[in-house]
Amino acid sequence: MEIFQYEFMQRAFLAGLVVGIICPAVGLFVTLRRMSMISDALSHVCLSGVAAGLLTGVHPVLAASAFAVGGALLIEKLRSTFRTYSELSIAVILSVGVALGAILLGLGNGYNANFMSYLFGSIVAITNNDLKIITLIGLLIMTLILNP
Repeated sequence: MEIFQYEFMQRAFLAGLVVGIICPAVGLFVTLRRMSMISDALSHVCLSGVAAGLLTGVHPVLAASAFAVGGALLIEKLRSTFRTYSELSIAVILSVGVALGAILLGLGNGYNANFMSYLFGSIVAITNNDLKIITLIGLLIMTLILNP
């Protein structure tokens, strides 16, 4: 328990606890809708968003968030348009995300190290504001799940 004497470890533990409770709760609904690959597809779209943000000077997290929302909307549009092959919409968006990310990474010479820090951050780097946001979103999600 000596490790919890540090504030950054306390924040990391609490953030991990909140995310560890929320993700399986949301994952149940995702699996039941037969969209278990959506997280993979949206993560590849976020890769493109981070690369686009670094290339254009927009904050990479905001760019990744915008790309993720756009990717999710495109998946839903494709799912509703091609009902017979609705699972393929996820694979199409995943492929587009990877391809666009590769192109944007190729255009941005020299920001590879900065790019990797956005993709593979560290849970011990969570600030108090990050923890507040994670907790607030977690409470909102649990409220929506428990009170349909």
